[in-house]
Amino acid sequence: MWNGDLMTVQTSPYRLAQILTVDDDQDIGIALKDLLEGEGYHVEMAETGREALQLVQNNQYDAVLLDVGLPDLDGLSVLRKMVDGNPHLPVILLTAFTSLDKSADPLDLRKAFAYITKPYDGDHLKATLQRALKVKSLATSADQAHRKLNASEDRFRSVVQAATDAIILSDAQGTIVSWNRTAQLLFGYSEEEIVGRPLSHIMPTRYRQAHQRGLQRMKDTGESHMMGKPVELAGLRKDGSEFPLELSLGTWTTETERFFCGIIRDITDRKKAEEALRVSEERFRRLVETANVIPWEADCSTWQMTYVGPQASTILGFPAQDWYCENFWEDHLHPDDREWVVRTYRENSYHQRNFSLEYRMLGLDGRIVWVHDLVTVLVDEADRPNLLQGLMVDVTERKSAQRVLENARNEIETILSSLPVSVFILDQNYRVVYANSLAHQYFQESDTNIAGKPVHELLPFKGSQWNRLVGNVFNPTSEKKSGEEGEFERNDRLYRYCVFPLPVKDDGQHKIGLMVWDFTENKHLQDQIFQTEKLSSLGTLISGMAHEMASPMQALVGISELLCDEPHPDMVKELIRDLRRISLHVAAVLKDFMAYARPASRDQESKLDLQEQLLHAVKMVQRGPYFGRVEVAQEFHPVPLFLARRSEIEQVFINLIGNAVQAMKGKGRLTLATSAEEKFLTIRITDTGGGIPPEVINKIFDPFFSTKTQGEGTGLGLSIVQKIVSKYGGTIHVASSPGTGTTFTIQFPLISGENNEGGSGHSLR
Repeated sequence: MWNGDLMTVQTSPYRLAQILTVDDDQDIGIALKDLLEGEGYHVEMAETGREALQLVQNNQYDAVLLDVGLPDLDGLSVLRKMVDGNPHLPVILLTAFTSLDKSADPLDLRKAFAYITKPYDGDHLKATLQRALKVKSLATSADQAHRKLNASEDRFRSVVQAATDAIILSDAQGTIVSWNRTAQLLFGYSEEEIVGRPLSHIMPTRYRQAHQRGLQRMKDTGESHMMGKPVELAGLRKDGSEFPLELSLGTWTTETERFFCGIIRDITDRKKAEEALRVSEERFRRLVETANVIPWEADCSTWQMTYVGPQASTILGFPAQDWYCENFWEDHLHPDDREWVVRTYRENSYHQRNFSLEYRMLGLDGRIVWVHDLVTVLVDEADRPNLLQGLMVDVTERKSAQRVLENARNEIETILSSLPVSVFILDQNYRVVYANSLAHQYFQESDTNIAGKPVHELLPFKGSQWNRLVGNVFNPTSEKKSGEEGEFERNDRLYRYCVFPLPVKDDGQHKIGLMVWDFTENKHLQDQIFQTEKLSSLGTLISGMAHEMASPMQALVGISELLCDEPHPDMVKELIRDLRRISLHVAAVLKDFMAYARPASRDQESKLDLQEQLLHAVKMVQRGPYFGRVEVAQEFHPVPLFLARRSEIEQVFINLIGNAVQAMKGKGRLTLATSAEEKFLTIRITDTGGGIPPEVINKIFDPFFSTKTQGEGTGLGLSIVQKIVSKYGGTIHVASSPGTGTTFTIQFPLISGENNEGGSGHSLR
């Protein structure tokens, strides 16, 4: 049943999201729908596992609330199919038990974002749902950022691959890290054959010592005789033949390492060298001018632009001729970058021949454009800076994607740090590459960082146990992909752990995840919780029986007292008939309670005259001690017969009439009314008692809630009434004003087409 807090609907500022609720109990489903739509969500309902899977396949949902107990499919299998088909879909499990079946696969449970037990706490459910939606949003943003970043890198890579010259990249040690298709054709090596080999592998033996000296000079002084000017050398092909080439060498540095870029042309045919050079330059210019970059040149003596490519008008909005104005480039740098960028350019032009910077410029429309500027410094005969040449690459999308990705990583790190479990990521050698804050708190024994340590130094795994667990994870032929759980003891504490595989990255490296949680208290409390659940269920049944038996037993006592003093035989017979009727009612109530927790049954139903049932209920309540001088008024209109179990309808009417009589304290007016409309049969029970306080009226149908003083009731009566009414597709509403009385209205749906004795041409069901 829903508690009072969840029945209160508050306006939420959260964005409109698509939520699917899956519960075979229609009342709970409707209550969930009302609660969430009141928070601004769009909610759709499903009552079976197959219906839910079909809806998830055909629609885009932001979250799913899934009841574990479904009539057709196991709830955990539905969870597994949903998450396997949509890994970013958060699914929150709903269960009536405080712990799930021990036979359930723990990894299936961890596919769920969270699980919530009944009765639900409204604030907890809403907070859990908001966290789930936030995690899904973060995962979606990270995927989008990753795709944008890959697209930006692909565009840059396509420019290099489309170049007509051989382009070779190497690190500071002279090891080849990349080359393009033209280099492959020129030297005869595929990229797979050459990447990772030294540059000396593609140069004749006579050049190799000088090459090593040049690398050492670059490492020691940062200078090279070959930078910034073309050099004619000879290359060595895969087949052993040599060919003349012209090399232009550039360099750039990252935060940790220096890289070299060599652009190589084959100059074998000297007679056509000039024509080949002109064609090559023209091709290069076309390539640059059609790429998402701005080629430029500037005079080192005046710091004014002498050439700007036509892409300037596309990328920044300013026509190329505007760039030739005095201080144009400097004036359109972002104010926060202007000082350091200008200073860096002027300093580097006197100390380096190649460098690169990333900075911000302001476009014509005021937008901020990030550029990655690759700069080459040309010198005169005196080795003084003469001309700057560069390529401004628009990297705005990449920077934006990096920011989004970084924010997503920070958010994910925050979430991992807040988890109540220790999380480790291990490489193929079982060394820790990541550990969240709780892992450091529990398993870091000194100031030494956990990262890089073998996991067996942190956790007391047995070799055979660990090998068995991780064997299936790293074995590509293994059918079991979900990992396994185990236990270990450490420092007198009991821990459970689970090993699970992680997706293989582009580098082909396998990694595994390890979750560890303290299970000490849980182990000790499991039996206590199980026993408490049994006692709680037994207490609920006993309390309900006591409540339902109270009014009939009071009537039995009253009749017994009247029999003792009644001398008239006819009156004695009437009292005995009443006594028999009440006894039969008590027996029926006991039988109903024995089956109360089982699925609702429609057996032993008969057509009932509800007006007659109301009068019988009044007669039973009259035998009790509270009726006093209450006046009974009837406002009966013709109604059809009602198909139901007699004992259940008696329970409903006796509860409501008994509550009304007690509210009037033996003095007042009890009004019983019936009517039938086109679609509904209506029963109203009205008293003139003190009414129900407005602050508790939304809680009166909750189990064990009562407005009576301690010891006068169990708080189960109205809860049972609501369940019985709902069983027959009906609704019950209450209207009350303090000091003027209370009205309970019951409505059952009518279905046309069946005539009933004394009825109006309508029947229930």
